[in-house]
Amino acid sequence: IIVLLGILIIFNKDKRITPESLPSEIYGLSGTITQIENNKITIDAIFILKNGEIKTEEREIIITEETQITESIFIKKDNKTIKEEKEITLEELSIGNEIETQSTESVKEKKEFTAKKIEKIR
Repeated sequence: IIVLLGILIIFNKDKRITPESLPSEIYGLSGTITQIENNKITIDAIFILKNGEIKTEEREIIITEETQITESIFIKKDNKTIKEEKEITLEELSIGNEIETQSTESVKEKKEFTAKKIEKIR
């Protein structure tokens, strides 16, 4: 299992997501926002299998006052691309944005969890 740019890549010879194919604990997910309602975001969490097949699973993310929300910004400087993050508000997120989420608890079996951090990728 590899996490690459926040995307969980699962090596599973059966080519399907099962509880056994995931690590024992997962503290972050990547996905696309499908709904925003009050303090809750729904995403299609992305799982990429070894054969390149993409699977998604709906997850609900609760936002609290402690949740840090940022946006990735890539800046060219001295022929290098540097990633910077700037703080944004929940109102600056919209349906279709790709995000990475982090939690203080394992989210492996949870359909709903509280986010410690949300990073808007696109």
